[in-house]
Amino acid sequence: MHNRFARLLLLPALPVALVGCDSAIDDEVVVETEREFIVALDSGSVLDASPEDRFGRRVAAPPQDQPGGAASMSELFAWDAPPGWVAQEPSQMRVADFRIGEDGGTECYLAVLSGGGGGVEANLNRWRQQMGLDPVGAEEVAAMPTIPFLGRQAVYVDLAGTYTGLREPAPQPGSRMLGAILATDTFSIFAKLVGPAGQVDREVENFAAFCRSVRPGSMRSGN
Repeated sequence: MHNRFARLLLLPALPVALVGCDSAIDDEVVVETEREFIVALDSGSVLDASPEDRFGRRVAAPPQDQPGGAASMSELFAWDAPPGWVAQEPSQMRVADFRIGEDGGTECYLAVLSGGGGGVEANLNRWRQQMGLDPVGAEEVAAMPTIPFLGRQAVYVDLAGTYTGLREPAPQPGSRMLGAILATDTFSIFAKLVGPAGQVDREVENFAAFCRSVRPGSMRSGN
């Protein structure tokens, strides 16, 4: 096991809640999931990925029996896909990946990183930059709304602008992005939905339902 994983295993349990937890998922289950997440990442594939891979570019999935690969990450978490969301093959960086709309012009994905993943403020400002927006500071982040996500309250992101992503290098004006960012001491988990504003407008409730549905998966439950 990597030394940094061994050190993480010695971390104390996290506080009982982040911000106003409102979920039937017991917090001890979430903490245990965090510890199992470390084991699932034993191959170091996420930690060794380049910034481009870590922050949105789709990469080839490793063999299904490879520790820390897409298969084991997909087993660590579970979720309910809303109607009309077409699942894509998971990758190292995208535990869940969906296309939405007749032309697949809107995407939603679930990504997980070990450690703080840069923190809420850094990731929020990275997304704001993708939408052509100015960065915000800690006070603005602290005032942002939250959304139920993995049994806790995650920072809820709702941005409008011109989207320029790693998979869409050409600017996409008239875009809207919805997101959820939850950072713990052990791992960070993100949900991000982006596409043409009119299409994303119709998916607001579906996105909230998807975030609420994210929970510990079969690796935690023993299924």
